[in-house]
Amino acid sequence: MKNLLLAFLIIFTFSCTKDGDTEITPGQTGDLNIVGTWESDYVFTVSQKSGANALNSTINSPDGSVVTFNSDGTFTMNKFSIGDYGFDSFKAGTINGTFLVKANKVTLTTDAGVKHSFTASVSKVTEMEMNLTKELIKESLESSKAALTDTEYQAKSSAISVYERYDQSGYFTKK
Repeated sequence: MKNLLLAFLIIFTFSCTKDGDTEITPGQTGDLNIVGTWESDYVFTVSQKSGANALNSTINSPDGSVVTFNSDGTFTMNKFSIGDYGFDSFKAGTINGTFLVKANKVTLTTDAGVKHSFTASVSKVTEMEMNLTKELIKESLESSKAALTDTEYQAKSSAISVYERYDQSGYFTKK
């Protein structure tokens, strides 16, 4: 009986998924492995102001909207950023900084000292989803307070507080 149980355990431990559907295992430190260059496909937003119906929108990202996470803990965003309301794939230019991954939470710190946090999941080796919520945007704003003027902080805080609900997902393909 022990041999039968051991045989089943070995078979299920080493079972393969179909070709091309290899599930990714988080990095050996137990954190999510996002190192590489990711191209933004589209951004989906659900927003709801107090007393109003929820609004859903999907925006396709322009060509060249990429985020590169380097193994040394630095990142570069090109034609893509995270702003007051979350992901923005229509900003021109490049943003650089550092990133930290703890479990599935990613925190970016730009060279200007502004922090942005979001949760991420990598379902396959070539697909990643980044998620922002109103709470994460507010947390990022608090973390960035020292890098902002009082006027900037108040404006950004007021802008997000009008939403009862604000969720955003960015979908990426590894290049």
